[in-house]
Amino acid sequence: MDNRGQRLLGQKARMVKMYMACRNDIHRYDATFIAIYKSLIPAEEELEKQRQLMAHLENLVAKEWPHAKLYLYGSCANSFGFPKSDIDVCLAIEGDDINKSEMLLKLAEILESDNLQNVQVK
Repeated sequence: MDNRGQRLLGQKARMVKMYMACRNDIHRYDATFIAIYKSLIPAEEELEKQRQLMAHLENLVAKEWPHAKLYLYGSCANSFGFPKSDIDVCLAIEGDDINKSEMLLKLAEILESDNLQNVQVK
């Protein structure tokens, strides 16, 4: 058999494999997987706390930088978060003359003065 014949047989084997059922007993695990999935979803109260915190942060930032915008990203934004997950927030502000280091220090000062805890500037 030449190389072309071997390639065709290899391709046929891959196609058969691709269409084969993964496991015929996989349905037995449905309830377990669903229970694990449901246990990882943050409760509505947790999601509401996150929304309230985000609104509060937006208000604090708007007082100092009225044209700034906060954007949620990461696990809270894409629904992959766990209960008690951190909240990743991006602060976007236009302007070439902004000293980023000073702005971060000022933001940390604002957050700490509002009694937010564990504020870290990195």
